[in-house]
Amino acid sequence: MASYLGLARTGAEFQPLMDLGKWDFETAGNGLNSLADILGSLDYCACEHCRSVLSPAAYLADLLHFLDRRPATLGDALTVLRQRRPDIEHILLDCANTNTALPYIDLVNELLERLFADTLAGSSYQTTWSAEQLRLHPEHLDADIYEGNVSGIDKQITELVHPWVLPFHLPELEARQMLAHLGVPRHRLMQLLVDDDATPAATPSNDLIAAEALGMSAVEHSIIAGTFDGNESEDGREFWGVPLGVVTEVWVSVLNGFEEEVGSIRQLLQRGDYTLEQLEELLSMTFVDPNHYVGTGVVINWAETCDLDDATISNLDEVALDRLHRFTRLARRTGIPNRMLNVLIEEVGGGVLDAAFLAKLVDIRALQQRLGVAWDELATWWATRIDARRYDSGKPSLYHRRFLPAGWTAPAGFQPVNDRGDELDGEQDPAQAITADELRPCSRPRG
Repeated sequence: MASYLGLARTGAEFQPLMDLGKWDFETAGNGLNSLADILGSLDYCACEHCRSVLSPAAYLADLLHFLDRRPATLGDALTVLRQRRPDIEHILLDCANTNTALPYIDLVNELLERLFADTLAGSSYQTTWSAEQLRLHPEHLDADIYEGNVSGIDKQITELVHPWVLPFHLPELEARQMLAHLGVPRHRLMQLLVDDDATPAATPSNDLIAAEALGMSAVEHSIIAGTFDGNESEDGREFWGVPLGVVTEVWVSVLNGFEEEVGSIRQLLQRGDYTLEQLEELLSMTFVDPNHYVGTGVVINWAETCDLDDATISNLDEVALDRLHRFTRLARRTGIPNRMLNVLIEEVGGGVLDAAFLAKLVDIRALQQRLGVAWDELATWWATRIDARRYDSGKPSLYHRRFLPAGWTAPAGFQPVNDRGDELDGEQDPAQAITADELRPCSRPRG
């Protein structure tokens, strides 16, 4: 009604436009016939959105056409994209590939698998499963990669030792997760299947059970225990991602910064995936550096520029690097804090990180998970003394929290003699007894 009143004021003629087709436009007055010339025919074929010019597939085609016209260092931008993702131009622009939702991680793994096997170029996987099926399992999975059966490559993914999330064995992980879903820890099942009368190859070994209990593969267990023999070199450079061709005298300098032309401490941080603070803490662990408290240990030397590329690390040799990567692997795999793991290796393992210590760590970790006891308190159950070290940062040691808390002055005999905390002042004169007045405040529960 309002439209009619508005048109009446101007003397215009009201013509409804609903359902006007091609012929109606051509015969219409008031200039409407020219709209057909501008817009074209209004008759068109109906189609799904995934097949229209507004679909994601059409957008991809336009994007590739756009890149084809953009200059780049090597020809055009499309050429650069093809070098990185040669599979894109082989994706079918159909509704299945457009509409089917699938986990993004599946796409990532598809590309990484084909890149690892050098089969990325020339074709592309297509989506044929439903979204419900894809939520349960990837449609395209190259099992040979995860089982170490890829031909034409130097090292299988089950044999690579760097970065430290490797080696990786998918069937082992799948079995672990499926059994956990059923409430059956895989290492417990392995323990039940042990047959003392069977040949070693037919029954799970103690090392294999310990590895599974700690959530690691048999290969990773051998790496951490120091018994891995799969490297080509004898100095363990592969653990740090250094190729065999680097001169023996140089590869360590690549990491400790003394060979400025080929490396710096930055290389060490990148290859170990450390922050500077994490590296400083790890280098203070007595397992990594037994000489840390005696003045001849591993030390970061800073130049006046405070530039990381100008810094060096003294006494960081092959032995220290071997200890560092094995300690780091174990800490990351088990989630045990660095300090507490260091105390456990010292007190339980006698300073040795080997298969025997890892077997003991299985029981210690089970106790901690069951009782919820702090790691440093748990370590005292095996230790000959409480950790009394003075740490530069972070949480104070257990001894300082119990007997030397802030705001309270302990008797002189209870004070550590040195930063290592391996001797108390009172131990220097064992004949001097602790008085009742001294013992009473030290016996009170403290946080």
